[in-house]
Amino acid sequence: MYGAKVTKAMAQEDRSLTYFNKVNQANAKAQIRAEVTANIYEATVGFFTTLISSVIWFVGGQQVVAAYRSLGDLVAFVQYSDSFLTPINNISTFYGGIQAALAGAERIFVVLDINPEVSEAPDAVEFPEGDGIIELRDVKFSYVKDQPVLKGINIKTRPGERLAIFGPTDSGKSSIINLVGRFYDPDAGEVLIDGLGLRKVKLKSLRHRVGIVLQEPYLFQGTLRYNLKFDRPEASEEDMLRITKLVGIHEPIMKLPKGYDEEVRERGRNLSFGQRQLVCLTRALIVDPKILILDEATSSVDPYTEQLIQNALKAEMENKTILIVTHRVSTVRDADRIVVLNHGEVQAEGTHTQLLKKNELYRRLCEMQLVKAV
Repeated sequence: MYGAKVTKAMAQEDRSLTYFNKVNQANAKAQIRAEVTANIYEATVGFFTTLISSVIWFVGGQQVVAAYRSLGDLVAFVQYSDSFLTPINNISTFYGGIQAALAGAERIFVVLDINPEVSEAPDAVEFPEGDGIIELRDVKFSYVKDQPVLKGINIKTRPGERLAIFGPTDSGKSSIINLVGRFYDPDAGEVLIDGLGLRKVKLKSLRHRVGIVLQEPYLFQGTLRYNLKFDRPEASEEDMLRITKLVGIHEPIMKLPKGYDEEVRERGRNLSFGQRQLVCLTRALIVDPKILILDEATSSVDPYTEQLIQNALKAEMENKTILIVTHRVSTVRDADRIVVLNHGEVQAEGTHTQLLKKNELYRRLCEMQLVKAV
């Protein structure tokens, strides 16, 4: 259903309906087989239950007539047999439901049995107090074995620095975010914040102090106010309004029928993609993190709004570390330092002006984005 627009845009409705019909037919056949099996099982159990009861009455009746057994013995035995056969008969009635439950349980246990890729150390400590200095020491990382994404990365931020990680697609930019946020651990090397390895820090403490705005903005079902205060419910209205105005999302929100109490529809479809990005950025700033990481967080906003965001970051993140990951030159040119990443390796670093003079890749990417190489 989420791909309906793409299907229409490519005129593939008939193909999708054909595939959908095949799936429906396969599902119908499976359902029919399940019902037939359940009915056969229920009929078989019912037949044998009736047969056993008939045999008991027939044989027992003869013994009662022959004065070999008393009528009380026969009645008692019939009641015992009913107590034994009734649960079996009930099981046959719920056979289909039992099979469906077992299939569902199997899928649940498959998920529960997965070992987490990142786990917290028993002696983990709280996030350290310091300047929020991020350091990657000879970090190597891969999602698939023998297919390295990062090849010995060495990066260290300075106190209060806005550091930009810049490079073409598949250069490994987002992988650095995954490591700093500790969604993954490196294959080799170490990621540190203020001199302390992330493996030694409590995950909850780390993620409360490191704000991350991902490339794909995700909003939860609920009001805009709920989404904005999601990571800090106790935040005051004054703080929320101040930051929404700084980021430039306040006016679009006030134009909605219910303002901050507007319900966010499924996947945020009553907001534009750019507005969703701004809401997510605001959500991260309200937490007042020591470190803010932006992963293409302004890729869908216009230059005017992007400048508002840059001003907001300067005001809200003064003396704090900002790590910007992007492939847009307009986003990184005002950064304190730019690290150029290519094929999982650091190719160069410096300011925008310095890189234009000494790095061919950076200069070429600037020219491709119509940025004057001066």
